[in-house]
Amino acid sequence: MRLSLTSLNIALFLLAIPALGQKPSQAVARDHLCPEVSLKNLGKKDWLCDKPPYSGDIFGCSYNTGTGTNTLKCIYDVLTGECQNEEKDCPKFAWDHNKRKRFLAEKRSAARHDPLTKRSHDRL
Repeated sequence: MRLSLTSLNIALFLLAIPALGQKPSQAVARDHLCPEVSLKNLGKKDWLCDKPPYSGDIFGCSYNTGTGTNTLKCIYDVLTGECQNEEKDCPKFAWDHNKRKRFLAEKRSAARHDPLTKRSHDRL
């Protein structure tokens, strides 16, 4: 009995090997991300933005408008990252992972060199 189970496992494994080597017929979509800021340089509302992996053909991002509790809603194509709605303050393209990393690194670098972010204890 033990020999037949081992033989069965080996046979199933050998049948699965060709399936592991197959490639999908369609190119895999690159995950685009919501830009961190709108064209007016106002921050996104992260809790209202879709996150990858996306379930449909589009994904949405929401941004502050600078006026009360209003929200700017932007819709992007999953495959191209291109903005699908006509809002003038929406970024024209979603970001890829590299662009987001660059933006966050530049933001941290600027904060380190900004004298207003450092505490001044000269008068204590």
